[in-house]
Amino acid sequence: MRKPLTEPRALASGTANPPRPRQSEPTRDGGPLLRRGGTLATLPRLAAAALLLSISASAEILDRIAVSVGNTVITRDEVRREVRLTAFLNDEPSGASSQEMRKAAERLVEQLLVRKELELAHYPSPGTVEIEPLMKGLDLTKLAAHGLTAEDLRAHFTWQVQLLRFVDFRFRPGVQVSNAEIQEYFDKRVLASKPGADLEGSRSAIETALTEEQVDKQLDAWLRETRARSRIEFRDEAFK
Repeated sequence: MRKPLTEPRALASGTANPPRPRQSEPTRDGGPLLRRGGTLATLPRLAAAALLLSISASAEILDRIAVSVGNTVITRDEVRREVRLTAFLNDEPSGASSQEMRKAAERLVEQLLVRKELELAHYPSPGTVEIEPLMKGLDLTKLAAHGLTAEDLRAHFTWQVQLLRFVDFRFRPGVQVSNAEIQEYFDKRVLASKPGADLEGSRSAIETALTEEQVDKQLDAWLRETRARSRIEFRDEAFK
């Protein structure tokens, strides 16, 4: 709202006709101006109140942030849920120590980096048929005791399947295991625990084990490089 060009002038003493009360003062464009004793005086108070509410809301949101990864945030609630999920799947008591919270946050950072890659590459999402079998064999009645729901668990397994797909598509095709590596693995690891074992009978299992090791190394290297390129900030107070 525009301000008046000048304040209303007081009438000189001795004026014959007293001024009539005005309903409004004119603005430059001829529209009415709110009076100082009414809404105009209230506007600064409303603006101040709105500013305080905005600051309070921003502080509350900031307080809930545990980690920021670029323009994306991971909240304390998400970290705590990750801690509870891990405890449930390991059949352990659900706790939330600072150390457990930090480890959970590290896992969520890695998840977020992989999820961004999945979105960029348009990896397909797993369907219900793939997820539901993973739910079987678990005592879902214990979920509530860990502060979890079936949907929390379903989302976790969905992520696990997505991660396996990412690894299979991104890293596994480039892995090659040589005969020399198989022989070395057999001599140093298999014979040490199973003297008299046969190389050919162990070849398939050895090749699978070596493939998984190389895939894990490539995934770890990719995560290190991706983290180095990302702006990641942990809020230490969120883990206290």
